[in-house]
Amino acid sequence: MPFTLNRYGYCYNNGMLMNDLNGMWPNPIKWVKDKTKKAAKAVGKFYEKHRDAVNIVGGVAIIAAGAALAPAFGATAAAVAISGTTAAVIGGLSNMTTGGRFSDGFLGGAVNGTMCALSGGTKVCSLVQKLGQGLGGAIGAGITDYAGGERNLGKIGKDMIFAGITQGVYSLTMGNAFEFGRSEVDVVGKRCIDFFDYPSQYATGTIATCLSKIGDKKDPKEEENVCNTNVEKK
Repeated sequence: MPFTLNRYGYCYNNGMLMNDLNGMWPNPIKWVKDKTKKAAKAVGKFYEKHRDAVNIVGGVAIIAAGAALAPAFGATAAAVAISGTTAAVIGGLSNMTTGGRFSDGFLGGAVNGTMCALSGGTKVCSLVQKLGQGLGGAIGAGITDYAGGERNLGKIGKDMIFAGITQGVYSLTMGNAFEFGRSEVDVVGKRCIDFFDYPSQYATGTIATCLSKIGDKKDPKEEENVCNTNVEKK
């Protein structure tokens, strides 16, 4: 071995954890790609193990962030908090009626309610105010489906369309009536109107999503997995 050879150059002086199989120069892109895959797999395992807790904490964090940003949109923190919390609870309960988890619906509902409240702020342009309710319902439904493990884009899209259209139509009809009522009362009266408006609005959107799931056929792979699980248990 020549004295000019750096004996510590093998695998960046990290021979305990790395090895050189072919003597070629390292490929940083492949290294980053492999590490990213491993990290994503680790995050996925952690999420599946603590799924309910992550969804609930994530939903609460989204509502809190929305309440903090409320003044920038011309909305009040109280309105955002009430809207987000109401939508989250309704989303969780309604998701359970279709066999899903409460936490999945809670997360989607939190996004839905927070977006709707922020889009209704006085500093938001009229177009966003009109489209915000439907957009919030659509995105909330999509997040609920994805968090629940749905990967069929057709089914996710269908649920998003159902929720978005239904919630948008509600906003243009009953929502305008409630908004007129808010302009005629004091702060306490506005909170009372919120108490009736938000539950009915989000219930309408989530019920539409539930109805859209009727008739959905299960993926044959999912049914096969269920059968295999049952056989193992026996």
